Amino acid sequence: MTYTFGCHGYNFDVASGEDAWGQYEVWQQFSPGVFKAFHWQSTTSIWNAWKAGHWNTYYWAWAKAVEASDRFASYLTTFNGDINIICHSLGSRVVLEALTKIPIDHVNKVLIFNGADSVAHATACVKQTNAKIFSVRTREDRVLGYMGATFTPKLGREPVIGYHGLEDKLPNWTGIELYEEADKFGSIGDHDWSFRNPDLHEKWRGILNAP
Repeated sequence: MTYTFGCHGYNFDVASGEDAWGQYEVWQQFSPGVFKAFHWQSTTSIWNAWKAGHWNTYYWAWAKAVEASDRFASYLTTFNGDINIICHSLGSRVVLEALTKIPIDHVNKVLIFNGADSVAHATACVKQTNAKIFSVRTREDRVLGYMGATFTPKLGREPVIGYHGLEDKLPNWTGIELYEEADKFGSIGDHDWSFRNPDLHEKWRGILNAP
């Protein structure tokens, strides 16, 4: 049996019970096998963020991503077969961290769109899995370009995978850079154009279905 799991990014309220910004509906169009949606609480009030010791809600979600990875890892291990994962933005931090908590061969492929995880953290995680990881990025992503690195908790600007790529050449990592005009197909700052563009769906379908 083939499964494809979806993991959204920042600013989703699980209590709403809605699709994560309409992402999962789009991803199902090019996902092989049975699609499984994973949700994690990635938004809160600024007051709750302050009480938890974070100066903004994104810092709060950054920490929650690691907590969510425990639940996602446990969820993944309840399935056997050909397992793929699609994630977007801060969801990449959830997914990459989860890969370090499951058997190294449990997941076949991971397709990351505009990943917001830090280059340093992603590099460490990728080295602990045999999953084939495909990371899609664009230099026209104004969300990650202007805010992604600045809003990570580390002092100063910290490179993120969806804008800067991965410095180390790892055998199970493939970087895919897109060059297109921003804000097509309802994309916000070109941060989600990579998967909303229907002209690219065949490309993503091909990656996920390839041996």
